[in-house]
Amino acid sequence: MPGYNFAGIKALPGAAGAVYRTVEGHGANQRTVAARFRSYESAEAGAQDYVRLLHARYPAALEAARVGDLPAFAGELACGGYFTADPRVYAAGLASRMQTVTFGGSSSNPSGAALAEVALGSLLTRFRHSDDDA
Repeated sequence: MPGYNFAGIKALPGAAGAVYRTVEGHGANQRTVAARFRSYESAEAGAQDYVRLLHARYPAALEAARVGDLPAFAGELACGGYFTADPRVYAAGLASRMQTVTFGGSSSNPSGAALAEVALGSLLTRFRHSDDDA
């Protein structure tokens, strides 16, 4: 997860970030491009910005996430122009990632992956239980 960017949020022109190669579109319109993505100092900062973005621009997607409806979450993001992939493929990828996420375990010197796991756990909890400002 480069730059603790949970969701591949692109950076605005002139904003802090890093350039990575990514795939845009799907099917006959699929292409590889270089794009600038936001980067964060911590997994928590990346998770918080993601929730803020969903709250501000994709409230229906955030509500779908709160109730655990991945197809609706992906569909709402797609309707809002958040990603260019096939929404069914995007939802299937989310479902696959959700199945592989495990929580718990601690370490006195946590790895970046462990920190990201904790931040993702907090993000998922916020999706499911928060009705306050993100």
